[in-house]
Amino acid sequence: MTDEQSQEPQLNMEDFLPSDVYTLAKSLIPLMYEQAWIYMGLTYHPKTKSITLDMEQAKFAIDCAAYLFENLSPRMPENERKQFEELLTNLRLNFVSRLKE
Repeated sequence: MTDEQSQEPQLNMEDFLPSDVYTLAKSLIPLMYEQAWIYMGLTYHPKTKSITLDMEQAKFAIDCAAYLFENLSPRMPENERKQFEELLTNLRLNFVSRLKE
C-alpha cells in the first residue's frame, strides 16, 4: 500500500458550512432545541443513551435558541417564523412544567 492509499480521507469543514452566517445561525436553533429537550430529561442523551436532568443547561439552551430566533426572525418567512415561535413556546412551557415537578 502506498502512503496515499493508507491515509484517511481528509474532511474539509468548508463542505459542511452553509453559504452565509444567517443560514448557519438558523441551523443552530434546532440544535439548541434538541439540547433543551435532552437536559430537561425529556429525551435520551445521544452519547450516554440515558436520561439527563440539568435544568441550568436546559435553560441556557432555551435562552440561546430564543436569542438566535429573536435576531433572525425579521429575516424569516412568516410560516417559518411561526414554526420556530411555536417550538420555542413549547420548550418554555415544558421547562416551567419540569421546574414544578
